[in-house]
Order: sequence, then structure tokens, then C-alpha cells
Amino acid sequence: MEHRSLRLAAGLILLLALPLQAAQPKTPPTAAQEADWEERLQQAKSLQQEGKEKRQAAQKRYEAEKKACFKQFRVTDCQEEARKEYIQTTNEARWLESEGSTRERDVRREQRVDREKRWKDEAPRREADLKQREADKQAQTRAAEAKRAETLADKDKKAAENAEKRRIKDEKRRQKQEKHEKKVAEKMQKATPPAEAAK
Repeated sequence: MEHRSLRLAAGLILLLALPLQAAQPKTPPTAAQEADWEERLQQAKSLQQEGKEKRQAAQKRYEAEKKACFKQFRVTDCQEEARKEYIQTTNEARWLESEGSTRERDVRREQRVDREKRWKDEAPRREADLKQREADKQAQTRAAEAKRAETLADKDKKAAENAEKRRIKDEKRRQKQEKHEKKVAEKMQKATPPAEAAK
């Protein structure tokens, strides 16, 4: 259950961080500022690491001294002395880790403030870019609609031309058919003997 809540928390942090990454200003901080932040972050990390190592070493030393105390005459006093030393060392280690975390938070806060400041400074440019993109999109839409209307008009014109061609072709075919039928009728009339025609 604890692992699931850690994963859930990590996922939520990631989701919250993604819009910030997408909203990064286009102008990066200066190289000197980046170098200062990086140096301070490294110092913070080294303090945290030093504290962690010191705490682990104190734990090992305490366990070893506690066992060694059983070889002495005053076991409880020896163990109490080892515990006091362990607590003091652990407190120093925790202070180092805490100091490292505080420094890291300070740097992250400065970075966030700088990012927000640059984001606000770039707001007019982003607004202008947005308006330009909208104008471009509207122009593209109008151009596409005009082209579509032109294409439809061309199709209608071609359809009308094709219909006229078909009508003319049908008329020629009809006239040709009538002419043919007239010739056939004339030939039939000539071929019919006059006596049969009289009957």
C-alpha cells in the first residue's frame, strides 16, 4: 500500500511538473545564472550525501561499540556513552542533510521565480504569436473555402458542359437515326413493285 501511495505521489508530481515544462519560456536564463544554480545544487547534493554517509557510519560504529561494550566491566555506562555519541553524530548528520535540502529548495525556488518572471515578460510576445497564428489559420481557412468553392464551380461548369455535349450528341444520333429510317423507308418504297403499291 505504501509503495502504491509513493507511486501515486510521484505520478501527481510529474503531472504537475509537465505543464510547467510545456510553459517554459523561450529565453533561457543566463549562463552565469545557470552555472551558479548548478554549483549551489551540487553543494546541496554533496551536503546531503555527506550527511547520509555520516549517519550510516554512525549507525555502524554504534552497533560495533555496543557489542564491544559487553567486554568491559561497566556495560551499561559504556553503551550509554556510545548511544550519546551516536545521537550527537546522527544529529550532525541530519543537520547536514537538512541544510542540503534547504539549499536545494532555495535554488529550486529561485529557478521557479526566474522562470515565472521570464514567462510574464514574454506574455506580450506569446499573445502576439497567438493572434498571428489565429490570423494565419483564418486566412488558411478562407483560402481553403475559396478553393473548395472554385472546385465546386468548376465541377458544376464541367457537368453543364458534359450535359450539353451529351444533348448535342443525342440530337445528332436522333437526326442520324431519323435520316437512316427515312432512307430505309424510301428504299422500301422503291423496292415495292407498283402493282402491290396500287393494291
